[in-house]
Amino acid sequence: MSGLCHLWSAFSSGIYPVMPKRWGKTLRHIHTCRPETGVLPKTSELFTLYAKRMSKYLNEYEVSRLIDMINVIPDADTFVYGSYYSGNVFVLGDELILIDMSGISCGNPIFDLGMTYMIYVLEAEWLSKPLTGLDVQQAKIFWDLMMRSYFGTNDNSALKQYEPAVTAAAVLCSAVLPAITKLSQENTSRLVMNTRKKLITVYNTLSNVLSNVNLKEEL
Repeated sequence: MSGLCHLWSAFSSGIYPVMPKRWGKTLRHIHTCRPETGVLPKTSELFTLYAKRMSKYLNEYEVSRLIDMINVIPDADTFVYGSYYSGNVFVLGDELILIDMSGISCGNPIFDLGMTYMIYVLEAEWLSKPLTGLDVQQAKIFWDLMMRSYFGTNDNSALKQYEPAVTAAAVLCSAVLPAITKLSQENTSRLVMNTRKKLITVYNTLSNVLSNVNLKEEL
């Protein structure tokens, strides 16, 4: 394949079946970068802003719970891309080119993993196709290959230990998504309803998992 194309196009065409793996390695490399202090906004501060904007849909108590979830995530000095999905990655020959730097920040890499998992798995039924060009099944395969590459293992039991933290971060990302990007009224209502349920039923579990996130040793 010659010329510039979306990563999802290269993957779905079958011409670049190794692209999800390279994509995982690229994200891992991004997460080894340490920006100078004060150059980029803190990821936790960005997400706190998103949570406050959710006051349009959630009551004060619900917003405070979202902010509490953000605050329990251990701080880190990692470069966070913010919107790492295949729709924001182009392929040019053997190179991957990232676009849309509007959400870059400095913080815990779990925010990137959570956002990506939200798109490819948690909310794939309605988010994956328009954002990545992949159907639900393709998106799950893409995510699985990416994670194996990111963590450098094919050991399923080793990969499973990261699932709770990544899933919890994805729930948090989906909770503030209406404050990040424009969604249809139907999808906004769906996310708000799901957020309300989870803040009631699994808030403590999510907070406990997020408070123990530690990916530093993996990078």
